[in-house]
Amino acid sequence: MVDVDGNGSTPLGSVSSALDGGLPMTARQEQFSLAFIHMVAAAAGCSIKSHLTDYDGVDITIASSAEYVRYYCPEFEMQLKCTTQWRLLGAEHLAWSLERDRFLKLVNPKRFAPALLGVLLVPEDPAQLLDL
Repeated sequence: MVDVDGNGSTPLGSVSSALDGGLPMTARQEQFSLAFIHMVAAAAGCSIKSHLTDYDGVDITIASSAEYVRYYCPEFEMQLKCTTQWRLLGAEHLAWSLERDRFLKLVNPKRFAPALLGVLLVPEDPAQLLDL
C-alpha cells in the first residue's frame, strides 16, 4: 500500500481521507450513478451508448445485441439521477421531483425509444460509496 505521509503505512483513521481526490459530492454522485448503471447493464449482457449532451432529456442508452421473439437489438434511454436525500424514500417507493420540461421529454409519446428515469440513492458519507 502506498502511504500518504511517507512512513510506509496509512493509519486506519486516515484511509478515507487518503482516498479523497477532492471531487465535489455532486460530481461523485454523477460518476457513481454512471458507473453503477454500467455495472448493472454489463451484468445483464447489455451495452451503454453515451450521449455527449442531454438535450433530449436522457443521459445514456442501454442496448441489447440479442434477437428476441419480437425485437432485434432493442434499446431504451435513461435519465440518471443520484441523491443522498433519504427522506425521499418511502416504505414502497422513492418520490423524486423532476423539472417539468425534463418530465415531458421522457414521456413524449413520439419518442422512438422508450425513456426511463433512474434514481440512485446513496449514503451521504463519500467514504461509504466504496462499500457499495
